[in-house]
Amino acid sequence: MKNLLFVIAVLACVNMTFSQVQLFVKKGSLTIGQTTYQAGSVVSLKSTDKVLTSEKTKAIAKKQAQLIELEKNKTYTYKQLEKKLDVKSNFTQAFINAATSQQVAQKSNAGATHRGDGDDPMSFYPLDSVQVLSDSILLELSPNLNLKSDIALYRLGGTDTLRFSRENYAFWIKDLTPGTYFWEYKAKIGTENYTFKNLFYVPQAEAKLEYSQQISDYESQLAVFSEDMRALLLEEFLLLNRWVIGSKK
Repeated sequence: MKNLLFVIAVLACVNMTFSQVQLFVKKGSLTIGQTTYQAGSVVSLKSTDKVLTSEKTKAIAKKQAQLIELEKNKTYTYKQLEKKLDVKSNFTQAFINAATSQQVAQKSNAGATHRGDGDDPMSFYPLDSVQVLSDSILLELSPNLNLKSDIALYRLGGTDTLRFSRENYAFWIKDLTPGTYFWEYKAKIGTENYTFKNLFYVPQAEAKLEYSQQISDYESQLAVFSEDMRALLLEEFLLLNRWVIGSKK
């Protein structure tokens, strides 16, 4: 009997969480009561909560399979959010899973969305081990990096090596063919010397088409969001899958 009661209690708790309104702060912050929640936060609301957004807030609310974007400079009660969310959803579960992932927002709040951002001299773009789905890619290094060599780019199994002057910190690579690519360079940071060996992949045409279709399917569900939010959610989706479709935004 005790075990049965325990199972019932757990199921009730799970059902309550599932039907509860949750907030996902993508950028900026929002305030609930006396507490401010920054980008990357996931907040499960209580029925008495009031949510205050600011000019810089980028956040979405979720209840079961429905999502809505919060407006800027607005106060919401729990009931107002619940009413907006109590409509039929056209989102797939795969879309919901990606849109409510906070990995990118959490890293952004920590100042490390990817190593191509910020003032860190060791930063570079794109991230290691991404799959490039376009025919060209813009490789970038931090302008704060003290390069001690030219940049060498080659494809595993290939016979040619491209070299780029150490005077350049961004350069386009065009007409990419499938394979594993490495780009290498030496640099001095402080008093230490480093050798970098970054890599990215270009998938075969069949895989590239499959991934591109998944991106298209994801984008088709973004129409209800603002332009800024669409960009954030697409960036998150691409980074979660480690896909790159061109230059850094």
